[in-house]
Amino acid sequence: HTAYRRQRQMCIRDRHYTMMIDAGNLYTRKLEETYVSAPIEVPDSQHFSRMTWDAEESHGAKLYIQVRSAKSSAGLDQADWQATKDGRLDMLPREDRWFQYRAVFTSPDAASWPVLSRVVIHFEP
Repeated sequence: HTAYRRQRQMCIRDRHYTMMIDAGNLYTRKLEETYVSAPIEVPDSQHFSRMTWDAEESHGAKLYIQVRSAKSSAGLDQADWQATKDGRLDMLPREDRWFQYRAVFTSPDAASWPVLSRVVIHFEP
């Protein structure tokens, strides 16, 4: 199997506390932040099978992973986001060649946030 790996660090709390503004998303004021991955092309002769991630959720903080796929990278913008159940990707059409995931970070109080440290996309022939 082939796994896609990419690392990106994202700091959510610092921008709110160092700028001394109200807690919450700068646009919606919800205690929710979102990270959207870059489009991922499925390797030739393979399809996505599942995804795994390492995350810490403490003190009521929650992380939700959603996915979408399309036949082209441009088509991803029109594709609907779907929740993944236990990392399974079998609900996505096998003929789609592009994939994207979205991590939604939520906090009960703006003091505790989930930490997503690794995401791996698994492909199969």
